[in-house]
Amino acid sequence: GRGYDGLAIPNEKLQAEGTVVVEVVVAPNGNVINATVIKGTDTPDPNLRNAAKKAAMNTVFKSIAGVHNVTGTITYNFELR
Repeated sequence: GRGYDGLAIPNEKLQAEGTVVVEVVVAPNGNVINATVIKGTDTPDPNLRNAAKKAAMNTVFKSIAGVHNVTGTITYNFELR
């Protein structure tokens, strides 16, 4: 897969657990230009979903040559600590 220069981790202190799968669209420069919660997510909690989406939007991937956007996924696993 495409490497990243900075994987953003949700830093919100949430009192919930679950897995959130986010589909990301990455521009050639490495910036995430769209993030959508998709199938595979096992929680309806809007706080977890929003935290994952926000973190995905802040992730920076390695830039590539070309003009086409690339689509991929990031999976966030939230656990109570």
